[in-house]
Amino acid sequence: MNHAETNTEVVDVNTADRVSRSLSELAKQLGWLLFSFKGRLARAPYFLSTFLLYGIILFTYFVIPSFIDSGLITISEPFSSGESSGGWSDSAKVVGFILGAVVVVWANFAITFKRFHDFGESLGTFIIFCLVGLIPYVGGFVWLYPLIRSSDLHPNEYGQGPGWNNWSKPQVADAVRSDTATVSYKDLI
Repeated sequence: MNHAETNTEVVDVNTADRVSRSLSELAKQLGWLLFSFKGRLARAPYFLSTFLLYGIILFTYFVIPSFIDSGLITISEPFSSGESSGGWSDSAKVVGFILGAVVVVWANFAITFKRFHDFGESLGTFIIFCLVGLIPYVGGFVWLYPLIRSSDLHPNEYGQGPGWNNWSKPQVADAVRSDTATVSYKDLI
């Protein structure tokens, strides 16, 4: 085996390693985005993640039930209520709905909470917004505030800067991992 073949193999291994690290970093990012209440989230990632979250809700509401009830899925027979309809039983649908609702509500709160952290607000402000959001005709407009309010450009008690974009910057990713490095806002741009 000559030297060129060895380099090609090393490059392939390094590329695969880089891709697997990228996928693991992406999984960490998504876990942070959807389930963590720590950190900050800028306007654009907040809008996109909220849009994606509600897109998933609409998809599961309209597409999945029609696919399940079409009879194409035969594995659902153990869940049926004794009928030979091939669909899921009502209790299985309710349990699935409750579990899905808990995950979606948690993810929505986590995303919105990080957005409030981005402009320096805390739990008290978040609770007030949740309560005002329950008022008819007003509640829908209250949630435009996190989309309109600009980010705090300086580090605050919740982090150095908006978090989602930080993961793609090497110096910020190192700072997040080590918790010792200092990153300025100019490093984030």
